[in-house]
Amino acid sequence: MQTLIYNKRGGSVIMTTQTDTPEIFQRPGQGLYAWVTLSQYKLMKWDGLDPIKFGQYGSDAENGKTPQETISSYSWVTEPIVILWAYRFNREQRRKHSALNVEKDVRNRLGATYFDGNSTEVRRTSVDTIKEEVNSYLFGSRKLNSFLLRVSQKLAVTKIVDYFTNGGKEFLLGAIMRFGKNFVFLSACKEIIGDKGNILVLTNKPGVFDSLKKDIETHVNFDGWEYYELKTVKDKDNLVLDPNKVSVVACSKQLADNIVSGESTREFLKGTDWDLSFFDECHSATETDNFTSLNAELNIKHRVWASGTPYKTAVRFTNDNSFFYGYIEQQRDKKLGLCPDAVTLITYITAINPKFINNPNYTSDEQWTISKMFAFENEKFVLGGELREFLLEVLGKADTKAKFSPMRICEGNLDHTVWLVPPDIKMTEALEKLLNEIAPEYKILNATGNNITEVKQVEDAIKLHSKTITLTNSRFVEGTTIPEWTGAFVFCDTDSVEKYFQFIFRIASPDEGKDKAYVFDFSLERTFKMVYEFANGHAHNVGRTDRKEVIREWLDCNPLYRAGNGPTFNEVNVEDVLDVINKSDYNHAYLVSKPMDYVKSLDALGLIASEFSSLNTGVKATITAKHITNGLEKGKNFTVSGKKDRQLTPKEKSELMEALKNIGGIVGSFPIMAELEQLETVEDLVDKADEALFYDCTKVSKDTFNLLLTNNILDTAKINLYL
Repeated sequence: MQTLIYNKRGGSVIMTTQTDTPEIFQRPGQGLYAWVTLSQYKLMKWDGLDPIKFGQYGSDAENGKTPQETISSYSWVTEPIVILWAYRFNREQRRKHSALNVEKDVRNRLGATYFDGNSTEVRRTSVDTIKEEVNSYLFGSRKLNSFLLRVSQKLAVTKIVDYFTNGGKEFLLGAIMRFGKNFVFLSACKEIIGDKGNILVLTNKPGVFDSLKKDIETHVNFDGWEYYELKTVKDKDNLVLDPNKVSVVACSKQLADNIVSGESTREFLKGTDWDLSFFDECHSATETDNFTSLNAELNIKHRVWASGTPYKTAVRFTNDNSFFYGYIEQQRDKKLGLCPDAVTLITYITAINPKFINNPNYTSDEQWTISKMFAFENEKFVLGGELREFLLEVLGKADTKAKFSPMRICEGNLDHTVWLVPPDIKMTEALEKLLNEIAPEYKILNATGNNITEVKQVEDAIKLHSKTITLTNSRFVEGTTIPEWTGAFVFCDTDSVEKYFQFIFRIASPDEGKDKAYVFDFSLERTFKMVYEFANGHAHNVGRTDRKEVIREWLDCNPLYRAGNGPTFNEVNVEDVLDVINKSDYNHAYLVSKPMDYVKSLDALGLIASEFSSLNTGVKATITAKHITNGLEKGKNFTVSGKKDRQLTPKEKSELMEALKNIGGIVGSFPIMAELEQLETVEDLVDKADEALFYDCTKVSKDTFNLLLTNNILDTAKINLYL
């Protein structure tokens, strides 16, 4: 039985199995549908001979109707109705066809009449047969899918097409999982190149090729298109793309990088003229020397870069050549009924039992972190006994307070969870054994090393076991969706925004009866930093400066709760987040350490690198910061420095790398200067800050710094979010 989405609009309780185009049920129009009663739905054999009522909606109303409004207006049944399929005509189709006439012409092709009272619209047929016959009539294609772009997808396609047809070269599509990035890209390609041309899809996550291939092979929009996956093409030297057709070629970055088997792949890619390219999951492994070199050698007219977490990639794009649809936009659509199966995330920052924090193994200068609990040396856990007790609390098996245990906080809702653990294969294997011992009711799935390597192994295990825990550090963190996962546990100290959000969004895949999913973090400081970074990234991507309001929107869409002094959890507000950020001098540390996030053009910087490479701006700042983890009193005071205490590689010693480090030192001083001068933007600091103070803080003059602005090297809008 497929997922049923309840819809009470129109007077009756209506359910539908169709979740890919929910706008059909929200916007009045004209089209076709197929439905059965709930009791009939439960009896369906899905063998092509089920009694299904096929009809039309909206043709008798001036402004149209919704399918459920039409059914409710004439239905003779009192039980709930299940809409198996619906199709809404677009404007062009309404000019050519009447839904009533299409229904009459198609009805007799569907199968024998099933007499149900006075109705003549019920046929012994299948949903696939209905789709084939309708699509054959409307499009001349017997492919099964003909759904239209959703409103948000249409906006993305229009922006991509307009930008490229007006001479644009590169576009960033930043969209959350399940937005339909492949379908949007292919739809844009169809408008740009028509019925012939070459399209390249290149990614570090080849798991996305399945949905790409499905879209091409099953949707009427791409009838006649040819799909090639280079991994399966044995003789690439003789592969010739038909110039009179649209050819879509999919290639993994791993294949192109392979020294032996990748040579023929690279030669084919470099020897082909590409009309458009799609670099999916572009936040991952597209900054390597190999990829940069290959990309420079490819002859591509238009490049689309796509990512669900484009925090770093977005720096070189503007509002003109980018489109963003993130978690906030998805949750807004959910509230409007346009994305009814979207899953809402709820985050808990669980308490840590003081007996673990006060372990005598920690010195007074050290802070407790979650990864230290899993420390592994000489083939054993350093804190084996404490780890066992900690896991028993997490699993709700210890006689302690519920606020220490995710399983007790969300009791009954965490049968299948995924745990992000520290990056140590041997440790994870030992953790698997320990969990098998203390929690035999769970099937433990170790997705590290050479253990579980395919997502199907996880899917099969979930079918066989009522409770599972999947352990991973990188595998299945991106491009993988397991509908049954309802909990994400962050048991490592990652501070990568991309990895953090890619991981927690793994549990946002819809499933029957799944409206919410739960994230559990054990570090208050890290959780707040991730929310802060998300808000800054979102504000920058969509051209907003109201950072506090974006944080508030995120917390509205992803409620966050922290353990209080008593047994209850307290909901976090925007002031809580900013208080922790300000106490830790996070803005200063971020700007010092991550100039690549706000330097827009390395090429432009290279032209003036000599002006900055010999400076000494990476001096120790006078600001101290205190790590605050899980509300702990203890913490290690430290002094932020722009320099790294390690031997630099030859590449880092280059003039460009030295310039980057020094720029980090300059910009890293801006938060304290902005506070002293009561200014809020880089532009204000340059125009209004005291000249002597500016030099004292940055170790450069305003004139020298202005070289970065006049050459359009810095993304000041991004920097301003941290002031």
